[in-house]
Amino acid sequence: MTAQAREMLTYNDEEYMLNCLPFSQYIQKNNLTHIPLSGCTALWRGYMGKWAITDNKLYITSISGSGILYDFEKNKKELIEVNQKIEEAPTSMEYRFYKEQKDSLNLQRTDEIPFSLMSVFNSTEKVIASWYSGTITASFGELKQYVHSGFSSVYEKTIYFSIKEGIVENIRIENSK
Repeated sequence: MTAQAREMLTYNDEEYMLNCLPFSQYIQKNNLTHIPLSGCTALWRGYMGKWAITDNKLYITSISGSGILYDFEKNKKELIEVNQKIEEAPTSMEYRFYKEQKDSLNLQRTDEIPFSLMSVFNSTEKVIASWYSGTITASFGELKQYVHSGFSSVYEKTIYFSIKEGIVENIRIENSK
């Protein structure tokens, strides 16, 4: 796999390159299906997020790119219901109505979504990443070893942010070996 473009994190007026993808937890926790639409081998995920830690809280400050992001389970249930209505439609007019409804649901499932704070979070302002729990790692300093795969390149230092529901609980910095 090609080395991936890193998302950026601002902390104490410094920028760090993330070695992880915090938005992926948002996708998982909301039971969404994400299909990236990117022709770039360095951006398989199809989007770029920018992050900030301010007042010990993790925020997503922007997201851009495109892809398909939908609630498959909700859509699946609605498709089953409308298929049943199509089968039971007593008149051709009702049949056409439910067929159009089904076509609309299929369209919603496959429409490309341009990622932005507004399209994903319905916000124009930064959003606290309350869905995120885990450790965010970020690299900085001199590049010590380039690895042409994922986020595997080694930099001089790594900073670890332990986060629970968007709140920073611990920060530590390690020198690379």
